[in-house]
Amino acid sequence: MVAAPAAFATPYVDAGDSITLSSANWTGYSGYGAGIMDFKIADGTNKFTIGTFCIQDNVDIGWSTYTIGKVSDIVGLNPATNTFNSSIAGEGSLQGSVNWLYAQYSTGRFGTLDSSQQADFQNLLWDLQGEGTLGSFSTDTDPTDPNYSAWYDAYENDYLKNNLASGNPSGKWGTEVLNIVDSCGNIEQNQLVYQPVPEPSTLFLLGAGLACALLLRRRSKTRNI
Repeated sequence: MVAAPAAFATPYVDAGDSITLSSANWTGYSGYGAGIMDFKIADGTNKFTIGTFCIQDNVDIGWSTYTIGKVSDIVGLNPATNTFNSSIAGEGSLQGSVNWLYAQYSTGRFGTLDSSQQADFQNLLWDLQGEGTLGSFSTDTDPTDPNYSAWYDAYENDYLKNNLASGNPSGKWGTEVLNIVDSCGNIEQNQLVYQPVPEPSTLFLLGAGLACALLLRRRSKTRNI
């Protein structure tokens, strides 16, 4: 099984959308399932599929249909109370390193990942979020190893050396957390999704384009009278 980068040209995922796990790769270390999961999202009108990784090792998720309670930058957020359990490792603000790394993956920087690479990448995300070193990803971190992974090299030499210094003070690159709940409001395993907000300049150009189109349309109508 290989995993292509998560789909980011899909409709945006919003709170209230339903979400169903359709496939998963449970390859992992030390008994942990790790790897990309494909979710079918339904927003009442459209249905589409996204690929994602989980970002909450202490909570499981099943094959039922759940609800996205909130889309946020908080791991373990309870949508009903807008709080999280600070006593659980990794709960709280999504780490900038995870935000950056998943965004790089989603935009195709690391290409496709086989099952073993998926497990390594999943464990690295968990580790960077502060949930503990749940598995071995020594081949990711040792540049002398022939299986040394591109994403760890990018993390060390791009994120740590550049982005932390001046690249993005807010630590946000378009990755968000899907805070998923079941029908009783119980928290299900949170997932990552890449859906960046357009740059202000892009929004301005879009607005200007629409304004020009409306103006031309009005002029056209005036000429036809």
